[in-house]
Amino acid sequence: MKKLLSLSALLITLTLTAQSWTFSKGGNAFDGTYKTSSVVGKGTEYPYKTPSIVINKFDNDKDKINFYLNGAGYHQDDTGLSIKWVFDNEPQTIYSSYSWSLSEDGKIIFFYSFNNPNEKSTKLEKIDIIDKLTKANKVSIRVNDNYGSNDLVFSLSGSTKAINYVIPPNEREKLLIAASEKRKQVIEDKKNKEILFESLSDRLNLEMFEENSLIKLKEKIKEDLGLGKYSFSLVDNVVDVEVIGDGYSFDKYREVRVSLVKQDGTKRLISGDWIVMEGAPVYKRNNEVKETVKSLLLKYKNENLIEHLADKVLEKANRSYDGFSISSINDIKIILSNFSYGTFWDCKINIYLDDGSLQTVDNTYIYSSGKVTISENELKSIGGERDVEF
Repeated sequence: MKKLLSLSALLITLTLTAQSWTFSKGGNAFDGTYKTSSVVGKGTEYPYKTPSIVINKFDNDKDKINFYLNGAGYHQDDTGLSIKWVFDNEPQTIYSSYSWSLSEDGKIIFFYSFNNPNEKSTKLEKIDIIDKLTKANKVSIRVNDNYGSNDLVFSLSGSTKAINYVIPPNEREKLLIAASEKRKQVIEDKKNKEILFESLSDRLNLEMFEENSLIKLKEKIKEDLGLGKYSFSLVDNVVDVEVIGDGYSFDKYREVRVSLVKQDGTKRLISGDWIVMEGAPVYKRNNEVKETVKSLLLKYKNENLIEHLADKVLEKANRSYDGFSISSINDIKIILSNFSYGTFWDCKINIYLDDGSLQTVDNTYIYSSGKVTISENELKSIGGERDVEF
């Protein structure tokens, strides 16, 4: 993301040879008034030898603090830009900018958040680094990308007074407390996710997955919960994991579908090829659920038809994005149509749920399935007629 700060905000009232921090206020009728503090440092790469750190804030947007590095080089997105910080009172600790953006001319780097070397699952806010500028005597910054590097040094002499002018101590303290509380919450959330992951892992261990599938599945769930390489989660409010086997892939290859179940009952499908072993618990669950569905279909009297319809109902019910509970089915009715060559080719299933809603399988392609052949006489014998729901 690129960002252009108004010209008045970039005003730096200092001499290029100064190493002490300065501060001032200014403004105009369009942007309003602002307070700014800044310092000029030294760089190693010509012509970027006089970079500056700037902190400012507009009175008409008091909640927003601008914190940026100016004149350290010409930068572009997607060039591997990295900004590292070392304070002389923490010589063994390297801070790195995590979230930043560039001005349109590529000469200014705006800072938003920083990696936390002491707790990698959390991030430091800009106020944390600004506060560190008041506690050290010197800060070294290395700016590098795919095309080169510039080592910068800034004196922090007078930084406390200058920064206090823009962000008073009591205001800065409130921001620091809020940032600290945010990190504590992130750590607490991480602990809860780790407990949840262990619970989900225990659940999966009972499902008799093939070893390779189980390893990859757990890794994928870790990533989705934000416990993997990246700290942000792809799904929240997870309470359970669901393993379902149905259809050709399950019957032929023992491949199941795995979903994370959220607190509101919605599910997030975990993409991948997950294979269980013969005799896995999902087989028993499938048989129990299938028998429940088949009990609702006994009125059709034809075993092959009942088996076919039960499979289609289960496929519909188990869909991750619009599935439903088998226990919520109130009634199931079908419509046979497209009679040709002495048999019906098409079958529509209407599934009536307890809440009054209707789920539909538009066509089960009954004859093409190779499992069922229904003549007109057979349809009549089970109480139905062509193109009519029964």
